[in-house]
Amino acid sequence: MAEELIKINPMNLPYLYRFTNEFLTLDASSVPNLPPDKLGIKVNLYPKNLVLSVYQYSLISYARELDIRKAVGLDRNYPEAISCGYLSLFKPVEVPKEFKPKIMLRFVRPNESDEKFKLEIIELDFGTLYNYTRYGAYLEDYYKRYKAEEHLIRLKRIEGKNFNETFGRIKSKIANTVFYFEMGSTLIGNLLYSLHKGDFVSDVPLDSLVETVRNQGDNINDVIENAILVIKFSYGDPLI
Repeated sequence: MAEELIKINPMNLPYLYRFTNEFLTLDASSVPNLPPDKLGIKVNLYPKNLVLSVYQYSLISYARELDIRKAVGLDRNYPEAISCGYLSLFKPVEVPKEFKPKIMLRFVRPNESDEKFKLEIIELDFGTLYNYTRYGAYLEDYYKRYKAEEHLIRLKRIEGKNFNETFGRIKSKIANTVFYFEMGSTLIGNLLYSLHKGDFVSDVPLDSLVETVRNQGDNINDVIENAILVIKFSYGDPLI
């Protein structure tokens, strides 16, 4: 797939997740056979293309993605220095025939009278039968201050440092933070890319989500940049 690299700066995840929560909503009327008192729904999206990180520090991320990365010829590669620049780079790939990836979206609405379902959880399963290949996160993990700020501060602190030396000194905290950003970027990147490309099958119509994402730009990098600007203009600080 001859496409430019996708850039998802990990420091911008609070903006992207806040945008997704605020603007990727479903009207209750667009969900077929929805009981009137239903406050939560799950939507499965089956993409024909994925985005995978070019560089990968976390062994947890690599274990989850090992099969799909081998199949598309994208081995684990990490530079010596920890860098947001390296963590930002993603490559679009076509899904090999033997894989059945699935993006699972869980929506909630505050009460029965509310006509809008807001996205609460994103999950991604790379779709192999033999190994555990799933990521999953609450959106608020990336824009609620008490959940995200510690990771953002730590990433700033370790930027530019030697990965092996830093990882060895405070292994658990560094490992958790690196995995937090790698998983978060992969989840949001695949959701936005799939919606923008529109090359997927879903069990509930997602036309409104596709339109919202495509309105942000003609290519996925423009979408990411403009989604960040929307939140900056609308809310300033994405963390709440």
